[in-house]
Amino acid sequence: CHVSVAPTQLDFGSVEQGSNAVRQVTVTNTGTGSQTCQLTSVELEPSPLNFQLVGTYNNVSVPVGTSLSISVSYTPQTALEQGAGGIVVHTSDRTAANTRVPLTGNSQTLTFSFAGAIEKKWADSFC
Repeated sequence: CHVSVAPTQLDFGSVEQGSNAVRQVTVTNTGTGSQTCQLTSVELEPSPLNFQLVGTYNNVSVPVGTSLSISVSYTPQTALEQGAGGIVVHTSDRTAANTRVPLTGNSQTLTFSFAGAIEKKWADSFC
């Protein structure tokens, strides 16, 4: 069997602190004939708390010409967080048995602007 994994890196961009974003990595069996590939497992590396696998992906058959989507979520826990980690996709393809996909993301903090309200209150006080 022959497996391709895309994208080769997954960037979640800016995600609001405490919220989460979900992205997919696709495993495709691009082989020919009737060679079914096995997706033996998917693991987080180094298992950071802010990235999580959505679902389990153990011993899944991927027939020729089909794909499997692996969902990963990112939930930044702190302000100004720079999330980094990866997932490793383990398959029966000897040339791509352990494919690592780097994961990145950062937190976006909420900002509030009180300037307009303060200016209006000040103007109302003196007019």
